[in-house]
Amino acid sequence: MEFDLTPKFAQKLFEGDGGSYYSWSSSEFPLLRETKVGAGKLVLQPRGFALPHYADSSKIGYVLQGSDGVVGMVLPNTAEEVVLKLKKGDVVPVVLGSVSWWFNDGDSELVIVFLGETSKSYIPGEFTYFILGGAQSIMGGFSPDFISRAYNVNKDDANKLAKSQTGFLIIKLQDGKRLAKPNKDNTNKLVYNINVAVPDIDVKHGGLVTSLTEAKFPFLGQVELIAKLVKLDAKAMSSPIYTTDSSVQLIYVVKGTCQVQIVGINGKQVLDTELKPGHLLVVPKFFVDAKVAGRDGLEYFSIITTSKSFPQCFRRVWGTFQVKYWKEQNPHPSRGLISLQIKYNAVWGDGIVGMVVLKLKKGDVIPVAMGTVSWWFNDGDSEFVIWGSTVQGIMGGFSPEFLSRAYKMNKDEANKLAKIQTGVLIIKLQEGKTMPKPNENNTNKLVYNIEAALPDILVKNGGQVTTSTEAKFPFLDQVELSAKLVKLNANAMFSPTYTTDSSVQLIYFVKGIGQIQIVGINGKQVLDTEVKPGHLLVVPRFFVVAKLAGGGGLESFSVTTSRK
Repeated sequence: MEFDLTPKFAQKLFEGDGGSYYSWSSSEFPLLRETKVGAGKLVLQPRGFALPHYADSSKIGYVLQGSDGVVGMVLPNTAEEVVLKLKKGDVVPVVLGSVSWWFNDGDSELVIVFLGETSKSYIPGEFTYFILGGAQSIMGGFSPDFISRAYNVNKDDANKLAKSQTGFLIIKLQDGKRLAKPNKDNTNKLVYNINVAVPDIDVKHGGLVTSLTEAKFPFLGQVELIAKLVKLDAKAMSSPIYTTDSSVQLIYVVKGTCQVQIVGINGKQVLDTELKPGHLLVVPKFFVDAKVAGRDGLEYFSIITTSKSFPQCFRRVWGTFQVKYWKEQNPHPSRGLISLQIKYNAVWGDGIVGMVVLKLKKGDVIPVAMGTVSWWFNDGDSEFVIWGSTVQGIMGGFSPEFLSRAYKMNKDEANKLAKIQTGVLIIKLQEGKTMPKPNENNTNKLVYNIEAALPDILVKNGGQVTTSTEAKFPFLDQVELSAKLVKLNANAMFSPTYTTDSSVQLIYFVKGIGQIQIVGINGKQVLDTEVKPGHLLVVPRFFVVAKLAGGGGLESFSVTTSRK
């Protein structure tokens, strides 16, 4: 899938005496729609008032400018309004469905950028607001009869309630008009100033990174997002990094400039451009981005669509060990390591997997958590075959200039690191090449031999079924899957079964031949066919499958998209 990652500026959606609202349209910025994130910016003039409203998205507000902001909120499933004080650097989560109003009680502009996820939005990639007051009020859509009955008022009062406020979205309150005062205790609970927080990373002459998670700020758990403020000094670099859990980064540039490069699928560079203040940038899941600040430095605020902690959801690409190992072990252009990810079951042979280095043999099950970096090596004399899927590395997508800065090497070394390995996906190491040795303790914790395990079902002259679940093999919880090995004797039958929890079965046939029938909705037979070694079969949720082994028996390994 091709993505246009070009950063975009917001477009003005509304302007009045009280202020203005800016938005990034998913029609102009389709990547917002694809990744289900959105953004908007509120600018309130002194005495500017954003009318009460709720929206179809969870989001985080970040105060870019101002010291006397006020927000009133009624959170879902509560009747009490909380009134909070806002100033520059404040982060305020806005929970899906919350009713809120926003007011500038100061003498200068109040500017707030909102970043959020839009998976439940009417228009993916955009926030849709439902206004409770003014000319576009939801109340104005109801008849006076309904309003008078609902709120126990006469029809004249009902008409005033629905029609009297003629302003749109943002109005300017008259001098002397008073609003509820902010509550300090509620502000301390529901607002967090990320500017004054202790940074997670602070590099002298480099910059700092401050993350905000539910652990630091419990109210943030209500929106299931984390926030990050990055400040890079002049010419400093943020080295290549990606999110490990399929989350998306949405970045708003506060000030300064930088050169950004993003590398995506198959090591293809998908963006190499300059970021400026006001730009909005989306980094899709698993894509790798790196930035070099301009002469005035760079500051940006971002959200990540996950509730995990900062270290858990981010990973630097090619850490110290990998680069050191490349330098020491690969001085010749024809030698090198390749980074790839392969999932699940070793079928036969002897092999090693790292960076926690593990020993593998026939029958082993090895979970590979989403976002894990791994390499695989056959240290035996016969083929080492693994059933799974692969993804390629991405270093070749970055320029030598970026790599040399990121990994503190000269440009020739950086060019070798990115370009000199000409093998694709799998290479053959020369004789005498040494690799790290597997660790037995780690292997025992992270690898499970399903062939040697006691079967869950053992039928004389019929066959056996052995499952691997989190209860038997705790590390399996990292992938939220369960595994099953089925061995049927000659002409034995595996009677009709289905999964009860909407999970899907993915079956790989290891050896033997069998007949498979699957029945789906309304009792309709959707498959009646022979399966052979190497076949892959998908059994949709709630569909019923039965297997009949051939004269040589039938063996299959499968995963189920459930921990149960």
